[in-house]
Amino acid sequence: MWSADGWPYGHTDRCKDGRGSGDTSGCVVIVLANHKGGVTKTTSTANLGAMLAEAGRRVLVVDCDPQSNLSEAFGWGPDPR
Repeated sequence: MWSADGWPYGHTDRCKDGRGSGDTSGCVVIVLANHKGGVTKTTSTANLGAMLAEAGRRVLVVDCDPQSNLSEAFGWGPDPR
């Protein structure tokens, strides 16, 4: 569920990097994960990231899948190495 200000309900105003080394005010971490294949993780992640970016949010999308489908969705090819 999303709040009126565009953030998921239950978000915190601050999040730490685990080491307490910096102020990351306003940081929200959203993770889409599932071990099962074919459950639209890539599509959901690409659409959510694009939607938040278009809404003016700063977004970092991390593609950990060796197939690199999420990277390709944003116009990046797989690492040729």
